[in-house]
Amino acid sequence: MLGLTADTKETMMDTINYARELPLDMIRFANTIGFPGTEMFNRYHAKGMVASYNWDDYSFYSSKSLFTHQELTEDILNEYMNLAYKKSIFFNPSFILRRLWRGIRTGDFFWDAYYAVKFAILPASTNKGGSHYYAKDRWPVYDFANKNLSRTEYQIVRKTTKMEKDSPNESQLPNLIAVGKQ
Repeated sequence: MLGLTADTKETMMDTINYARELPLDMIRFANTIGFPGTEMFNRYHAKGMVASYNWDDYSFYSSKSLFTHQELTEDILNEYMNLAYKKSIFFNPSFILRRLWRGIRTGDFFWDAYYAVKFAILPASTNKGGSHYYAKDRWPVYDFANKNLSRTEYQIVRKTTKMEKDSPNESQLPNLIAVGKQ
């Protein structure tokens, strides 16, 4: 993931170089997206850094700037996204050899070649997308930019001492089974 809150050009380059060294035969880079309900999104919202409240834009394949980064511009993030793919795939002979070997071994060599050409031609991320909804004009409209977001509470499930006291022990199980059969 590129474009984390604390990322700089140097840390993104470290991420790219680290990914290049891994013995992978599949790789995917994505811009960091703080989805609604997460701590990251709530922090960005509190600082006024959320650039889009259109939920259709929230996709890993989007190159739209969803957040204003403290140190990096949208152009720099897109530049490093393209650089990540170039350095870790196209200019990485060990990755290419692993993909060739995988393609020969699995019989998917021609599909791998097809997608390699397609991947080389298409950009790393795109502004295409969006959804087509039925009767969108009848949907409620919310003003998220001027609204305080409520914190999402997650249910935490764990045993408590009360549950342990109330649960039957092994000596009571035969009696419970006998009661259940009646």
